[in-house]
Amino acid sequence: MNNSSICYIVPTLNESKHIANTINSIKKAVQYHFHYSIIVVDNGSSDNTKKIAEENGALVFEKPNCTIASNRNCGFRKTNADILVFLDADVYLESCWGKEFQTTIELLRDHPLTVTGSIVGIKNDKNLIEKCWFKPRLKEQNIKYINSGHIIVSRELFQIVGGFDGAMVTGEDYDFCMRAKKIGARIINNPKLRVVHQGYPQNIPQFFRRERWHGRGDFLSLRNIVSSKPALIVVCQLLLLISSIAVTFFTSNILFLFFFIIFFMSVCFLAAVIRCGLKKIDLFPCTLLYSVYFVARSFALIDVVLGHAYRKIEGDKKII
Repeated sequence: MNNSSICYIVPTLNESKHIANTINSIKKAVQYHFHYSIIVVDNGSSDNTKKIAEENGALVFEKPNCTIASNRNCGFRKTNADILVFLDADVYLESCWGKEFQTTIELLRDHPLTVTGSIVGIKNDKNLIEKCWFKPRLKEQNIKYINSGHIIVSRELFQIVGGFDGAMVTGEDYDFCMRAKKIGARIINNPKLRVVHQGYPQNIPQFFRRERWHGRGDFLSLRNIVSSKPALIVVCQLLLLISSIAVTFFTSNILFLFFFIIFFMSVCFLAAVIRCGLKKIDLFPCTLLYSVYFVARSFALIDVVLGHAYRKIEGDKKII
């Protein structure tokens, strides 16, 4: 695999703001040391994403109105490359990426059953959310999965695993890594493969929407819930909240709700300690972010339940 071909697969949807920079960051990082191609799979953009991508040298294919997982699988089917680098359209490779990638080629040559890449880096160290929430994870080694914003696999492994689950709206990266682990693949985060994510939330509403969206994948099945600690915590919190509201209603004693609030914030504080450590000055803002996180994940569970109920009602109508 020394002379391996490499394909960068980038799914897009109205990414005219970022796609040129993403493609050019690939060119700059690789610096023509490898034989590579760039495939953009567009999900029905209404802006100039496709035109910009083509002008910057990418091969563009259209697969509208489907999941991002299906877009990635489409990109795989359009290439015969030995190594697949999946990138989000707002993820830029840093200039040092290409030098470290030689090590990745050797790794996949010797151990093709490997999922690697890295946790995407932050762009603004002065932003509290990026600094407190996303930055601490960048150098983690013992991780369960690689985010599909920057995931690298061999063609061999991708074929054995069967690609991403095209039916999944979110959480397809976690699902892919879990299936890869079942066949003996290793999950390796390489912080030296440095990339920067331009799309991290910059304020609380954006953070809430992001976690509500990403959280839905945790509640799509009982298996997902059981395998996700945050999902289990959210289910316990909601059950306790419902119980507290019921007891308060029947006893007219608001102490039960007060105890729930104490319990909820204690969980947020402990989670922040695990993430930041007791001596970190970011502990208090991280605790507040965890409170937003768990509320957003609770809404994600409600979204899944309501969506399932709606589909069942619509299905019953068709039967009738």
